[in-house]
Amino acid sequence: MKTSILPTAFAVGLSGGADSTALLYRCLELPGKTIVAVHFNHGFDDENGDDAEAYCRDLCQRLKVPLFVGRCTIEWDHKTTKEVFARDQRFAFFKHALQTQGLTALLLAHHAGDRSENLILRLARGSGLEGLVSFKDKTPFPGWPQATIYRPLLDETHEEQTAWLEARGETWIEDTSNVDTTIPRNAIRHHLRTVLPHFVAGANLAGDILEEENTYLNHCVDAAITRLRPNTLECAPETNLVLLRRALRRWLPESLSYAQLQALAQLPIDASYNLSRSVRILRQSPTTWKRIEHLPLARPPEILIETTGAYTFGPWTIRVGETPTSQTRHTVTLPLPLLVRARQPGDKISPSGFKGSRKVQDVLTDLHIPATERNAYPLFFHPETNRLLYVPGLRPAPTNTTPTITLHLDKPTP
Repeated sequence: MKTSILPTAFAVGLSGGADSTALLYRCLELPGKTIVAVHFNHGFDDENGDDAEAYCRDLCQRLKVPLFVGRCTIEWDHKTTKEVFARDQRFAFFKHALQTQGLTALLLAHHAGDRSENLILRLARGSGLEGLVSFKDKTPFPGWPQATIYRPLLDETHEEQTAWLEARGETWIEDTSNVDTTIPRNAIRHHLRTVLPHFVAGANLAGDILEEENTYLNHCVDAAITRLRPNTLECAPETNLVLLRRALRRWLPESLSYAQLQALAQLPIDASYNLSRSVRILRQSPTTWKRIEHLPLARPPEILIETTGAYTFGPWTIRVGETPTSQTRHTVTLPLPLLVRARQPGDKISPSGFKGSRKVQDVLTDLHIPATERNAYPLFFHPETNRLLYVPGLRPAPTNTTPTITLHLDKPTP
């Protein structure tokens, strides 16, 4: 067991299986360690979760180890695989249990066989080199970078853990889900490793080689990056495509696919790529990428316009009966009074010259209004009939009401 990487205080993920049971026993032999155990019962009807929970409670009581138990209270919605759902719920509990105890270290009993299986699974998913070598003995806790996951058994096998327990007359409980070969990981474990007796050793050797090469490529990326800031990435001229993808992956906090990284690396100059509704990446020069974030604007309160003057609606200034300015974006003639508010579900307008009506959400899309600005986009209504008269950028709805007055809509250039 690799003990040199372990902190002085940590939690051990205890499933009741041979690997985690052996890990707990072996950790208790280490001097000067503060240890607690955490166990999560997934609550699946087709598994022996209750038996495993009872075993863990009895084991920790005998060993005088504090045990924190969680049980899944959410039904599997089938939106993800059963394995992914279980993992997400398990890690959410682990995070809560560790934070409750003031701990930031979790030990898991993954071994050499798990590492080789993970390599094959990621290869089948089309992972790149970074993904293939991500299963390490020390990694950040998912979604909680202040905490760390340790895997001190990666250089040992499952068979070594069971032999260690049997030599001491200790027992464990088998997880009945391990025999379900419809789960890809189990299929690899039960079939591929049976056909290829040296599968684990060979796959892990390949993993070691890939990790060395990955480290070298990361050094090359370090040399290629000339500026790395939250909103700017600049690379040396003539940096090749492989290093550009890696540099972009390191720079951006989002988890991006190979296709997305490839698109960003090959962006034309002055072109942009939308990562999400609020984030886009602009390639400013052959060597520079800029991250631009647009935070959603708050929904302004509605206002009533009854007389001339200047009114404020979110980032907009509405000048009624005044002269336009250099920041005037739209000019329209409408009757007073007017109610100005943000969009609501079901809002529609019948523009002049248009048969029928159009949904405001479709209009804003056609006008290329950024999604982050739509909740602060001014819509002009007749206050008594609640009829939508004007959406800036669209011809106003016809009206016979007089008199009318000219409105100028000003908005600062971002």
